[in-house]
Amino acid sequence: MFALQLDGTFGGERLDPYTLTGRALKTNFREVILKVHPDKLVQHANESPEDFVERLKQEEGKAKMYIHHYQILSVFLANRDAPCWAQRKDLIQKLFQKRVKQHRASCGLSGL
Repeated sequence: MFALQLDGTFGGERLDPYTLTGRALKTNFREVILKVHPDKLVQHANESPEDFVERLKQEEGKAKMYIHHYQILSVFLANRDAPCWAQRKDLIQKLFQKRVKQHRASCGLSGL
């Protein structure tokens, strides 16, 4: 998600699911949601009412996705030291790094 972007960074820092803090998640979520939440958007001067409504719909979808991801990550962060997650830490780390590598390659960032 937004919370751990697939380029392996979060809030400008290189983090993973086990180094991310609840505070960092909350801070970044607030910054991101303000940019896409329909209640915070205004119509641009050169934007038609129809285009604005369409943009609102698109941003509403993004906002819902970000909220969902935030909720999932919050629960994970609160429980990641529980035995069931601790036993899967290596697997989660490997899967996360695999996704980061795939995303970076698709964006031309594989050399970073």
